[in-house]
Amino acid sequence: MPAVKPSVIGLKDVREALQAIGAVVTQSADRKGLYAGAKVVRDVARRKAPKLTGSLRKSIIARTERARDGSGKKTGQYVGQVVIDRRAKFVVTVTKKGRTVLKRVKQKGTKGTIYPRNYAHLVEFGTKPHPTTPKHKKADPKRRYPHHPGAAAKPFLRPAELESRPAVAKAYRETVLAEVEKRARKLADKARQKARK
Repeated sequence: MPAVKPSVIGLKDVREALQAIGAVVTQSADRKGLYAGAKVVRDVARRKAPKLTGSLRKSIIARTERARDGSGKKTGQYVGQVVIDRRAKFVVTVTKKGRTVLKRVKQKGTKGTIYPRNYAHLVEFGTKPHPTTPKHKKADPKRRYPHHPGAAAKPFLRPAELESRPAVAKAYRETVLAEVEKRARKLADKARQKARK
């Protein structure tokens, strides 16, 4: 029986596959991993946010977007973010039984609309005592407006980010590895089909 000479079959295909996997990781898998990490922080922040009506909790969203350099131009890299949705608008109604119902609204100018983005920073950092005198021209100069005593800070975003760091790293790693495996399987299947032909 003649000796079997070892040889590498399809080395070019393997190199192309590895390059293709690398391109996918830097684009799709990386972005999916960042979003998975941002979702972890979002869920913790929603749990930590104080609940008066629930509008603040519902307006916390996770997203990915292109990073910007010092001049404000978008770069090729992505970042995962947890933000207060600027489009989130809610109307709170109280039923006869005293239960509050939160309804998301889309139209502008609805009476009694709550915009969580306008006060989320006040909840996170608190406020100092301040006058509540309106600054518009229609303010009654004879009326005495109450002085706001201020509000204590109730941080929910910063503690959520600190608490979930290990879970974010794990979610990112698992998502990226799953994407790489999925892509490698697809490329291996293509290579097998090509070899059969």
